[in-house]
Amino acid sequence: MKKIVIVLSTIFCMFALGACGETVQPLTDETAVSMGQNGQTLMEQIVALSDQELATQIEYFSEDGSAPNTALYNGLSSWDTSRGELGTYVSTEPPVVTKNQNGAYVITMSAQFENRQAVVTMTTDKNVTTWESITFEATYSLGEKLQKAAMNTLMGMVTVFVVLIIIIGCISCFSFIPKIEAKFRKKSKEVDIPIPEPTAPVELEEEDLTDDLELVAVITAAIAAEEETSTDGLVVRSIRRVGTSKWKRA
Repeated sequence: MKKIVIVLSTIFCMFALGACGETVQPLTDETAVSMGQNGQTLMEQIVALSDQELATQIEYFSEDGSAPNTALYNGLSSWDTSRGELGTYVSTEPPVVTKNQNGAYVITMSAQFENRQAVVTMTTDKNVTTWESITFEATYSLGEKLQKAAMNTLMGMVTVFVVLIIIIGCISCFSFIPKIEAKFRKKSKEVDIPIPEPTAPVELEEEDLTDDLELVAVITAAIAAEEETSTDGLVVRSIRRVGTSKWKRA
């Protein structure tokens, strides 16, 4: 039902505005009052929509909707964006109708909402046959504007300092790059020399040569000749092979 009401109201407003004439006419007091009332009626219908109705209207007047209308779509979207900050609608001061440089008519309304005031602006074409734009803009006090400007300035300064700190940190890290490169180069030049594992000494099995009678006789004779004595007193009990002989060392 709300959809039909606002559509019919929009059509009514267009016909009412169009009644002023299809050609550009001077802005008289009567025309200004009529246009202001029509604009206020449309604004009050927009702000009275529930959440579901507002979503339906935005979809209805969207580019892909059933009745595409850029001005109404933007106006409904503007209210949807601002209503959380503005709050519930309270009242409106008498609309002010002016003409801009392009000859279009501009309806300006100072509306009071629960949380703050807002300026509602509606613009028609110069022939007063269609809406060109509808906007809701919250108004702020001088203190709020200064506070907002200070916060923006502070955020900008903090962002700049954070970026500078990051840049300084990155530049300071460049001094470690040559050290890291030198370390890797030194490491690549170092050759790991394998340490040979100690080998166990080879134990030579002692060969029992006492059974070799000829060898025993030769050794006995050699010892007797060396000592200039008889072989009768010599007894060979064991014979052991050594690496070098006494004769070679001599």
